Amino acid sequence: NCGGEQSSWVSANFRTACGSVSVPYTVDFESASTQAALPDCWKRYNTYSTSTDYPYTVSNYSVSGSRSLYFYSSSTTYALAALPSIDMSIPQMSDLMVSFSMRPASVNARMIVGVMSDPNDPTTFVPVDTVQNTEASVFEQHKVLLTNYTGSGRYVALKNCNSGGSYSIYVDDVVVDMLSCFDIMNPI
Repeated sequence: NCGGEQSSWVSANFRTACGSVSVPYTVDFESASTQAALPDCWKRYNTYSTSTDYPYTVSNYSVSGSRSLYFYSSSTTYALAALPSIDMSIPQMSDLMVSFSMRPASVNARMIVGVMSDPNDPTTFVPVDTVQNTEASVFEQHKVLLTNYTGSGRYVALKNCNSGGSYSIYVDDVVVDMLSCFDIMNPI
């Protein structure tokens, strides 16, 4: 009590710094706080638009739940999403694989899976593999083994870049997990 006067309650919102994630790490984009948001601790970068933050979550198409991550780029631009840092208990990123479902508007649309050392600097993106669907406008499962990655980056990233046109891609059910002998012998 301060002499009988009381002030109004004040509330504040804050978020703690992002830590690393352990594997298996799974995201289906349902946890994004709003339409157009990203899951906590994800980063994005795009060279297509300064007014639209590609990629972002949408409710248009999904494999599980009601949301997916929407990428858009042209033949001269790209959109990139970096996942949270992988926990240091995983000694080498080359011991991991990334799987996800992808629904492109065209079979010409491509997604590059790579690793970054700094999610705020797109020049640190190191491509590992590129995937394309065999059919447009349907979700297909893709798996990328990071076995050829030799760098020190800890951020798995997805980069949509295309040649010959502007294309959209929806991504859902992203999983980063340890490689197994089966995965190495039977890649998708």
